[in-house]
Amino acid sequence: MRTDMPAEIWLDPYRWEALQEILEQDGTDIEEVLQNYLIEVYSDRVPIERQKEVDRRIKKERLAAVQEAEARKVFCAMHIREHGQEYILMEKNGREFLQVAVFLRRYLRNEFTTPPREFAQVFDHAEEIPAQRFRELAELRLENTGKVSGIFEIDLDKGLFSMTGSPSTSKMCPQPPTKPTENRISARMNGGAGSLNIWMTNRSADWRLLRMGSREAAV
Repeated sequence: MRTDMPAEIWLDPYRWEALQEILEQDGTDIEEVLQNYLIEVYSDRVPIERQKEVDRRIKKERLAAVQEAEARKVFCAMHIREHGQEYILMEKNGREFLQVAVFLRRYLRNEFTTPPREFAQVFDHAEEIPAQRFRELAELRLENTGKVSGIFEIDLDKGLFSMTGSPSTSKMCPQPPTKPTENRISARMNGGAGSLNIWMTNRSADWRLLRMGSREAAV
């Protein structure tokens, strides 16, 4: 898409300052006056048919730019349950499984500078969407169009965290508690890409990422 062309104007500094002072009293400035004058000259000198042709070209290029920007967007969606409340959110930054997992770990460990009251508040740039839109995004993810990076089901009341995706699916399932106040949750990504263990005690958690690629790494 083309950008506006600049026009360079030369004027003695004293004259420029004097003109600027007068124009500011009228609530305007030199740049605005010159811009309006240039538009007037364009309207007076360029034939109407040529102006219409130019307008059509501008609209076409702007529409193409908008469509290109939309095509580059990657979405993710989350269905979060916590304290008996449900939140269905969509973000336009295309978060991956481990990115959401790290946010969940920080939330459980209360590591945010301003601790959110609910996990849904961690995603402050997300927008709420209806259940139907969530299902549509889930279908796009399964079709592997590249438009949806992940569909996440996060149930903090039950200790469940799953991601629907293609060609791989990650699922977290609760194991029997190792202590009365401790739940262990394990997750494995299909295809051997990696597995994730979480030990949750109230709002604290110890996360370990195993077999990430060909090496072990701590999250």
